[in-house]
Amino acid sequence: MPDAGLGRLSGRVRAPSELIPHLRSGPLDMHVHAGQDTLMRTTIELSDDYRARLLELAARRGEKGFSSIVEEALGRYFVREDRRREAVDRALAALGSFSPEEADRLEEEVERLRRSWR
Repeated sequence: MPDAGLGRLSGRVRAPSELIPHLRSGPLDMHVHAGQDTLMRTTIELSDDYRARLLELAARRGEKGFSSIVEEALGRYFVREDRRREAVDRALAALGSFSPEEADRLEEEVERLRRSWR
């Protein structure tokens, strides 16, 4: 008689990853808390290496989990992304700001400089 508790089915021993899907290799599903005023529980996928590094850093900081580290990292990412987006918007707004004569002079000057580099 098969014993599902031992992972046997039809006389075959099943690997733990077949019994418990989250034990298979690949990204690890983690639950994290994010937010300052209100907390929201969410799921993210992390590699085993990232999870281990987060737990190590949390331990060095004296924290039980790594939610605050993830939140800090996201905050820094979003600030950097906002700045990048603003720079792109400024660059796109500058397109076409040269008059045709100014553009021609600039192209001529660039060509002259390139020839002098050799």
